[in-house]
Amino acid sequence: MLLALTKGTSKITENLFENRFKHIEELKKLGAQICQREKSVTIKGVKQLAASHDDNNPTNLYAHDLRGGVALTIAALAAGGTCIVHNAQYINRGHGSIEKDLVLLGANIIRVDD
Repeated sequence: MLLALTKGTSKITENLFENRFKHIEELKKLGAQICQREKSVTIKGVKQLAASHDDNNPTNLYAHDLRGGVALTIAALAAGGTCIVHNAQYINRGHGSIEKDLVLLGANIIRVDD
């Protein structure tokens, strides 16, 4: 997620976990410039990520695993606007009260249980 906001172009190669990049399509919804080819991704940094500013039509993001879900949560905060991160059960496995920790850092975030 951080590389999406970093100046320049970065490349990551993943050789261990074949599904590590499942969250890329979700980051693209916020304007991240990411291209995947097999086991590698190329990220071109953008100045700002962007989410919907319409509370009635939020940007919906879907977590697919723990690390990707946390990255999506942080990206949503960086994007501003209104986002909903679905499939929070993945995030809960490692961060049962992540929203409380992020609020302490100044985030505007709430947990909504289904």
